[in-house]
Order: sequence, then structure tokens, then C-alpha cells
Amino acid sequence: MWHTPRGGQVTLRAEHRGGDVLFTVADTGSGIAPEHLNHIFERFYPVDSARTRGDGSGVCLTIARGLATRMGGSLTVSSNSQGSIFTLALLAAHSH
Repeated sequence: MWHTPRGGQVTLRAEHRGGDVLFTVADTGSGIAPEHLNHIFERFYPVDSARTRGDGSGVCLTIARGLATRMGGSLTVSSNSQGSIFTLALLAAHSH
């Protein structure tokens, strides 16, 4: 499901911050309404059926957050009417 219109941008970024590596995906889409932000990681939570094509199961973000947590990290989101930013934070590996 694509929520960034044609001509919009999706930006991927990775950076080392403290003991973490942060991976961010930011878009210039319509954003996620504030009332949905606290729920989008819940299994089968329908954010907006008018924006979907009916082919999503509603579990992808739940699975992604679960995997991040199992790896000792986190998956968060922030959003406004000008897009959304998903941030995956994982502990940086240390070489010996």
C-alpha cells in the first residue's frame, strides 16, 4: 500500500548514534492521523480502509516491531500531515 503520491519522496537513512544504529524511512505522504499513531503496531488494526487496496493483512508492523524487540531494539513512528517517519533502532555490533 502506497501512501506517498506520485512525485513525493521516500528517504532511507542509517546513522550511528551512541551505541545504536538508527534506520529511518521517511515519506512525504499524507501522514497518519494522531488517533491512529498509538495503535498502528497492534495486530489487525485498520488505520484507514479508504486508503488501502484491501490486500493488507494488518500484521506487518506488528511483526516488524516484534522482531525489533527480540533483537534488543525498537521500532517507532512519528507523523504529521506532511508524512511519516519510521525509526528502527538496533544495538550496534562491536568488533573485537
